[in-house]
Amino acid sequence: RSFSDVYNVYVNDSIEVVVTADDTTICENGTVTLTAQLADYNENNLTYQWYTGSITDANAIAGATSRTLTTTVAATETYYVQVFQTSTACVAEGSQTIHAETAPTITAIDLSDTAVCVGYGIQLTAHATGGVAGEPYIFTWYRNGVRMDGITDSTFTDAAPLTAVDVNTYVYSATVSQPSSACTSERVDADKVLNVYSLPVVQISGDASL
Repeated sequence: RSFSDVYNVYVNDSIEVVVTADDTTICENGTVTLTAQLADYNENNLTYQWYTGSITDANAIAGATSRTLTTTVAATETYYVQVFQTSTACVAEGSQTIHAETAPTITAIDLSDTAVCVGYGIQLTAHATGGVAGEPYIFTWYRNGVRMDGITDSTFTDAAPLTAVDVNTYVYSATVSQPSSACTSERVDADKVLNVYSLPVVQISGDASL
């Protein structure tokens, strides 16, 4: 009876992969980055392929062969990654669902008054709805199409600007956003405009001889 030389068979630990995202709930057409997290992503001979919906050839994302995937999300979608180690033929899979919500919208902009004299303030309030639940709204305001810096609340008071003419008309508009979810609404004009009038000039006349 004879024996061959010892032949060693090495059994490698299976690859474990978890897919993380910089945000799992964003607005429609927002951008998200997904990452395949491995116990040791410095291992040699690793290849990656990302998919949408399921791991099939038809759902493979062209060119998505890196450890990270940055993509635009039009609707709620589950993304998969398949990691293959060519030296051992070990395969691991992971997935992450990204929820896409409709962007917030401004439904109305209220003005406390529509006709004031120069120097008198008016209060403006924007009403918004939609977007990602629980995330705060950030408002951007415009007066006659020019952005008003430093105003991010839904309500603020604007002192009527000084004008040299008898009456000047101001149109206010705003957008609402949720920056952490890449959500921004369309810009909406207030239904009413503000008319700012010059202060009346009082003239006193009389007979100096009396």
